[in-house]
Amino acid sequence: MKDNNQRRSFLKNAAALATLVGLPGGLSYAKADAQDLVEAASQTIPAFGKPVFGLKVAPIKQVRVAIIGLGNRGEEHVRLLNAVGTDKCKITAICDVRDEFAQKSLQMLKENGGQKPAVYAGKP
Repeated sequence: MKDNNQRRSFLKNAAALATLVGLPGGLSYAKADAQDLVEAASQTIPAFGKPVFGLKVAPIKQVRVAIIGLGNRGEEHVRLLNAVGTDKCKITAICDVRDEFAQKSLQMLKENGGQKPAVYAGKP
């Protein structure tokens, strides 16, 4: 029976903590009763700023990107961004803790378009 009570107590405390974490200023509600918590959680936070519907800006002629992490996804991102073309996308830097991954991506860039990004590798 003691084990069951410990489990219930744990679940009750975990639920209370999840409620507090989800509330704005959760620490200020630490001593509040359940009714106060429900009222605070049901309050609507007013919106601020302006909507961006219909927002128009001038297009960027060339986007400059740096890629951190050249593992599975990073290597593919380098390949895809390079395929866009250097007139629209310039890869300015590539970075990975593993130097062999950085060198592999650099070699691929040299062979397929000639981009020469800065390479940061070998250190966390």
